[in-house]
Amino acid sequence: MAQSSTTIRPTEIAPRAQAKLIDLVGAAPQLVLYAMSITGLAMRLKAQAAGLHRSPQPTLYVQMLLPLSNGLYLSLLMLLLVVRPPPVGSAGGVSPKLAALVGFSLTGLLVLLPPARMSSPVSLLSLTLTLGGTAASIYVAAVLGRCFSIFPQARGLVTHGPYRFIRHPLYLAEFFTVIGIALQFALPWSFFVALAAMAAQFPRMYYEEQILSTSYPPYRAFMMRTARLIPGIY
Repeated sequence: MAQSSTTIRPTEIAPRAQAKLIDLVGAAPQLVLYAMSITGLAMRLKAQAAGLHRSPQPTLYVQMLLPLSNGLYLSLLMLLLVVRPPPVGSAGGVSPKLAALVGFSLTGLLVLLPPARMSSPVSLLSLTLTLGGTAASIYVAAVLGRCFSIFPQARGLVTHGPYRFIRHPLYLAEFFTVIGIALQFALPWSFFVALAAMAAQFPRMYYEEQILSTSYPPYRAFMMRTARLIPGIY
C-alpha cells in the first residue's frame, strides 16, 4: 500500500515559530499575573493549614478548598496559554482588547475591598457559588483546551461538551464565581464591582462571536441553534 507523507520545509517552520513566540510574549502579562495569584493562594492555603493545626474545625477543611480550586484553575489557564497555537484571527481595534482587559481585571479589584462579616447562611451560599463556579470553569476550560484566549481571537472551533447548548459556558461559570466572591467582601461596593465585571463580558462575547464567524463560517449555523448564555432565554 502506498503511503503519503507531508514534508515541512524549514522556511515553513520559521513563521510558525515566530507566530508562537509573538503569542507567548502577548500572553506574558497574564502568565505573570496568574503566577502571582497562585503564589498568593499558596500563602493563603499555608496560613489556613496552620490555623487548622491549631484549631481543627470541619468548616476550615471546606474553606481550604477555595484557594486550592482557584489555584488549580489558574494553573490550568497558564498551561493553556503556553500550549495553545497562534490565533488564526483576532478582533481588530482597541474596543475588543479594552473589553477583555476590563472584564479580566475588575474581578481582581474585589480583593481590595474590606472583608464582610458573613452569617452562616451567607457564608455557605458564598462557598457553594464560588466552589461550584470554579469547578465548572475548570471543566469548561479543559473542554475549550488549546482554543482558550483572553482577548477575542480564533484558535479553533469548539462545539462539543457544554458548547452544544450555549456559546459561552465559561463566562456563565465565572459569573457564579464572581457573585460568590462578592459576598465575601463589603456590600454594596462588592456587588457594584461584580456587576461591572459581568457587564464587561457581554462586549467580549459579541467580539468573540464576530471573529469566530469570520474565521469559521460554520460558526454562523452554530450561533443559530445555540443560546448565548441561557438556553431558550438568551
